[in-house]
Amino acid sequence: MTTEPEIIPKSGSFRRLRRFILACAAILIIAGLSASFWAPPLLQRYALSFRVNNPEKSDAICILLGDFRVRPIRASELYLRGFAPTILIVDFPDDMVFGNLESQLAQVIMLKSGIPSDRLVRLRGRVTSTAEEARFYRDYAEKNGLKSLLVVTSSFHTRRSQWIFERVFAGSGIKLSYAAARQPHIDEANWYKTDEGLVTYFSETLKTIYYYLRY
Repeated sequence: MTTEPEIIPKSGSFRRLRRFILACAAILIIAGLSASFWAPPLLQRYALSFRVNNPEKSDAICILLGDFRVRPIRASELYLRGFAPTILIVDFPDDMVFGNLESQLAQVIMLKSGIPSDRLVRLRGRVTSTAEEARFYRDYAEKNGLKSLLVVTSSFHTRRSQWIFERVFAGSGIKLSYAAARQPHIDEANWYKTDEGLVTYFSETLKTIYYYLRY
């Protein structure tokens, strides 16, 4: 005599769990198939949250070190449009790029852009972070009676720079504004499509979190 295997009825909780799993799978599949429609606008808005661009006429333009391909060009454009009578840049002796001081490369770019040599002021000093640059520029501005500065940096770097400069300059009475220099190959609309863009914005995200926690 054979014994029929016992059939254990599925409980209501098991059926609900199965329906939940199937619903989640369906949502993920639909989200994946439609990502090309909803993801780009969200990614663009995310990148735009890093950018501050509100340049105002000031006593001087100051360029933050780094990305010499775009920041000097943006500073030159603002000078030629009459935003400030002077351009400042920190001359950091150990900051070498292609065998030259980054500030020297920036100066060459600005001279070729039509900036008079006597309108470029290189400030000798050692800076290794945006916070140190901000403190350096505050000290120079206070010693030279400057009442306003226009800070030029890369687009993705402007929000963090604003965060740092506003804290360093707190109580100084010096007015600050910011100008975003756009990258030649990546911007807020396409950054997630290239390795360079992904590295740039991922790195800036981590730095922003670090600075927000530290300052």
